[in-house]
Amino acid sequence: MTDFLAPFSYKKRGYFYFNRRIPADLRHHYNTDKVVYSLKTKSLRVATNRALAAAAQLDAYWFKLRVQNEDVPKQHFAISDKPQSGALAPSVDLGPQMSEAVKLYIRLKGNNRPKTFAASAERACRYLIKAQGNKRLMHYTKSDATAFRDTLIDRGMNGNSVTRVFGAVKSIVSFAANGMLRLRRRLPP
Repeated sequence: MTDFLAPFSYKKRGYFYFNRRIPADLRHHYNTDKVVYSLKTKSLRVATNRALAAAAQLDAYWFKLRVQNEDVPKQHFAISDKPQSGALAPSVDLGPQMSEAVKLYIRLKGNNRPKTFAASAERACRYLIKAQGNKRLMHYTKSDATAFRDTLIDRGMNGNSVTRVFGAVKSIVSFAANGMLRLRRRLPP
């Protein structure tokens, strides 16, 4: 009989372990090529929730690292309120608000998709906005994700529903983040 596994995980001696490969462009920030640690549970439901929260946190952190590593064209022309040691600091784009990101996601990815595609994306973001507010994407933190998960569970959602909602939010955030990176690369210097 095959055991069911939580996303980004494997089982060892009955316990679930989180396992995520570090993207090649970010490996210079780490001493290893994988992030692996115990989720400290034997429960598939708990492991799924913890693994999805950890994956979302890693995606957000990796996005921040990528944005920090991007060279800002003509950076010396940037205007800032707080000059640092005589130099002007570049302004950092914190991304769109979640409500803007979901609209963009549906507009660009929703063509030729069933009505349920847009409905599920809007519902997932509505849950997030109601629980944690309509923040810019880079302002959501791990504690926001944990509180959001707890809010969904308090609403009576089972593990599969929580996973589905987190998956929809993650897709929207990843789409917006990748779009921002692509746009920054295309802008003329």
